[in-house]
Amino acid sequence: LCAAACRFDALNNNGTTSVVSLNHCEGCGVCRYLCPTQAVRMRPRVCGGIFYSETRCGDLVHARLIPGAANSGLLVGSIKKIALERNSSCDLLLVDGPPGIGCPLRSTVTGMDAILAVTEPSISGLHDLERLIKVCQPLRVNILVAINKYDLSIPGSDSIRAFCRTAGIPVVGAIPYDESVMEAVRKGRLVTEHRSPAAQAIHSLWHEIVSILGVRAVAGQ
Repeated sequence: LCAAACRFDALNNNGTTSVVSLNHCEGCGVCRYLCPTQAVRMRPRVCGGIFYSETRCGDLVHARLIPGAANSGLLVGSIKKIALERNSSCDLLLVDGPPGIGCPLRSTVTGMDAILAVTEPSISGLHDLERLIKVCQPLRVNILVAINKYDLSIPGSDSIRAFCRTAGIPVVGAIPYDESVMEAVRKGRLVTEHRSPAAQAIHSLWHEIVSILGVRAVAGQ
């Protein structure tokens, strides 16, 4: 009964007993719910850890998952809660959103004043942007768009701008393709510490965002 209900094929019967494959189990608990003899028990499993770090750019709350562990809306919510509890008087909270439109994304967006959707000038980039906006609009959050590597496809960038105009969403920045970005990453430095076209575009993007939100820009950033 439990094996038939499992959508992840995590229960296998070897003829005498059923064995759970931890690599396939998603922890949904349907087997425990359906088991007529209560033979299945759920128990907590450590999937990673949450860390609090102090950096020269501000305090950072982040998580590290063990290999194979999946992100979740609950994890994102816990990180945001810790950040607000430890920095209740901060002027600005930045949350790096996950890809996709699942629970982690919804948890990221919930309660935020605005989101910055970063897209790229391609068919898939525009498609993903459309899906993201469709998810975020009912949450009544201010949506802003930036185009990364915009000059790799000017027609693609024009298509994104046209879509955003129709949707009433401002495009607040366009970052050019710049090989110095990867050079900064290889050296473990901030992209904005370099004098490059991409860095200048990111600075302009930052000042546009803080102007729209009406928050105080941090000196040196």
